[in-house]
Parts: sequence; structure tokens; C-alpha cells
Amino acid sequence: MKTPNLNTIQQNGEYGNLCIATGKAIFEGDGGGTAGAVLKLPAMTRITGFRMVNDALGASTTVTVNAVGDTGSTPILAATATDSAGNALYTGKSLLLPEPTELQLTLAGGSATGEVECIVEYVYVGA
Repeated sequence: MKTPNLNTIQQNGEYGNLCIATGKAIFEGDGGGTAGAVLKLPAMTRITGFRMVNDALGASTTVTVNAVGDTGSTPILAATATDSAGNALYTGKSLLLPEPTELQLTLAGGSATGEVECIVEYVYVGA
């Protein structure tokens, strides 16, 4: 799995501005169990929305998205079928990330080929 734009987002503007960041994973025949980060979010970021857009990755494939920090993991998106192209939304309450956090994708099922894009709406609320 390649993550060509993995970086820590930087706040631009005043605290409290709604921002959008995107991260991408490229699967090239990767097997189930492959995991990697697509975005790094600083401490005290509030996720207000999340969408995953995927190519048809392969038969029997699913992708799970979690926010992973030093002290634990928070589910963002449950295992989502990716055998056909589509998109999935996080529909829960906003999530405050009290520590630096990576958004991590985990592939399950068969081997996958194609791209997954994660689009995050967030507000940096500061320390």
C-alpha cells in the first residue's frame, strides 16, 4: 500500500475554521491485513465529517478506518465492502482527538488493486 500524500495537516487561519484534508491509499495487489496511515492530524482536532471514496478494489475486499493515537484507537468507519466502486460516510457525532492521531486504513478479504481516498472535515480547536 502506498500513501503518496501522507503528511501532518497544518492549520491555516484562525482557530475554529472548518477545513478539509484528503489522504489517499494506493493498493497494488496488496493482501488482506495490509494497514497504513493516510493522514496525520494534530492534537486537539475535532473531526466533523468523514467520507471514503473507493475504486473497485477486488472481490471480497473490505476497508476499515480508525483514528489511531498513542493511547488508543477510535473507529471512524466500520468494515465497508469495496468490491465495487463507491463511497461511505461517517454518520456519528463529531470526534475530538486529544492527541496526535493517524487515520489508518486496514484492508481485509482478498487482494486489492486501486485507490481509496479519505476526505476529512475538521476544526482545529487548539490546546
